[in-house]
Amino acid sequence: MRRGEAGFTLFETIVALTVFVGMIAMLYEAMGGNWRGLRRVQRDVVALSLAKSTIAAAGVNLPLAAGQQYSGNDDGIGWELRVEAYQPPGDQTSGSVAPKAYWLVFHAGWTDGPGHRRRTLELRSLKFGDGP
Repeated sequence: MRRGEAGFTLFETIVALTVFVGMIAMLYEAMGGNWRGLRRVQRDVVALSLAKSTIAAAGVNLPLAAGQQYSGNDDGIGWELRVEAYQPPGDQTSGSVAPKAYWLVFHAGWTDGPGHRRRTLELRSLKFGDGP
């Protein structure tokens, strides 16, 4: 065999494969983390959209009355909507009649998969009802 045609030694080949496998593993971990983050953000968007639509339906499709509670489970997101009477601050002895108002408290909870911690969302909104 000539000196210029010796090729790679077994040790050089193993080192090159080790470096290659290490780089592929880092790339896989980085991409896997990005996909997990994307799924988490998508679930957050679904929960926020559910909260907005449920609060918007209150007083239209869902009657407004203090003490009412509504709940459900949509796309793996368990939610609850509570209706509480709004008590305005300050002295209410004036002759004006204020419209009824209600606090809408939306609470949702979900997990992103096995082994993940439970995520929650809580929104409060003030909505006016019918009559004094």
